[in-house]
Amino acid sequence: MDGTLLVWGEQGLGDEMLHASMVPDLKERTGSVTMEVEPRLVSLFARSFPGVKVVPLGPALYPGPIVAHEPIGGLGRHFRPNWAAFPKRAQGYLVADSARARALRERLEDGRKIVGLSWVSKAPSGGAQKSARLVDFESLLRSRSYRFIDLQYGDTTDERDAVERMLGIRVERLSDIDNTNDIDGLAALMCACDAVVTVSNTTAHLAGALGRPTWVMVPNGHARLWYWFRDRSESPWYPRVRVLRQQRGQPWSELVAEVVLAMA
Repeated sequence: MDGTLLVWGEQGLGDEMLHASMVPDLKERTGSVTMEVEPRLVSLFARSFPGVKVVPLGPALYPGPIVAHEPIGGLGRHFRPNWAAFPKRAQGYLVADSARARALRERLEDGRKIVGLSWVSKAPSGGAQKSARLVDFESLLRSRSYRFIDLQYGDTTDERDAVERMLGIRVERLSDIDNTNDIDGLAALMCACDAVVTVSNTTAHLAGALGRPTWVMVPNGHARLWYWFRDRSESPWYPRVRVLRQQRGQPWSELVAEVVLAMA
C-alpha cells in the first residue's frame, strides 16, 4: 500500500500488547505505518518496532497524513484467520531496555531464582473474578530457592506486609519502578526475572509479549477471556506462556500449587 496506514489502539493496555504481535506482519505488507497507542506504551513499542512511527493516543484525531486506518484489534481478521497463521516464535516481540534490565538483574542477583508475581486484575468487567490474594500464593512463597518481586500494579503495601507477618516471607517492591505508570521500567524488571507467575491481567500480556517464562492462571466462567482459549496449555500469542485454568469452585491456592509443580 502506498501512503501511511494509521493503526490506533481502542482497547485496554493488555489488548494493545497482544494485538501488537501482528505489527511485524503488517510491516511486511505496508511501507509506512503509524501506531497511536496508550501513552505508557510509546517508548516500549518504538523500541520494539523499528521503522514504525509510534505516537501517544490522545483525545484529538491524529493530525498527520494517512491514506487508511485500522483499529489494532482489527488486525486479526487479516493476519490470524486460523491456527496456521500464528508464527512460531522462539522469543517475544516486545523489547525491553537491555541496559536497565541488566542493571536490575545485577541488583537483584543473590543466588536464588527471581520470580515476579502479580495477583490482581482491575479490569472494570470480570476483574474481581480474575483476581486472587497474595496469601493464595503461599505454596509458592514457601519455596526458599526463589526471591519474589512484586510486579502488581497499584498499592500492595498492606497485603505484602500481612503476608510477611503471617509467613515470614517478603515479596519485594522496587520503589524506583512505578508498576502502574512506568511500563518500560516494568518490562525491564520482568526481563531481570527468571519467571513470572500471574493471573490474567496486564502483567500476563507484558510478560508474554517480552517472551519471559510465564505461568498465567485464568479463572473459570465468563471472565476467562477469549484469547486464552478453552483447552490449550500453551499460548499461540506468546512463545513462553503456559496457561493453567481454574476449575469450577477451585480455590486459587490449588491452582498455585499446580504452578509450583510445573515450575519445579
